Amino acid sequence: MLHAVNELITIYLQTHNFSEIKELLELEDKLLTVPCVTPFKKAELALYYKLKGEYFFLTEREEEGVVCYLEAATRYSKLDFVNKESECLQQITNIHTNKNANP
Repeated sequence: MLHAVNELITIYLQTHNFSEIKELLELEDKLLTVPCVTPFKKAELALYYKLKGEYFFLTEREEEGVVCYLEAATRYSKLDFVNKESECLQQITNIHTNKNANP
């Protein structure tokens, strides 16, 4: 189920369909009750937080986006996915840079 949600969020981010993403995020309690024990599922959960961070950033909820990007980076680091972890940290840097450039 997590993989399907990630795919939908990805599509909705591309089409800026934020209302649909909001509805999917409301299912988070159900989504997080499924145990993630395999590396694939753990990576999908990290991706979920990364996509959620992107959604928050695009809807001008930067602080919530940073929290999600940090969660994704932490989860990627536990899997030794250095490139993915770096992408999340770069997004946080971009948020910080943009915020300081446009006070």
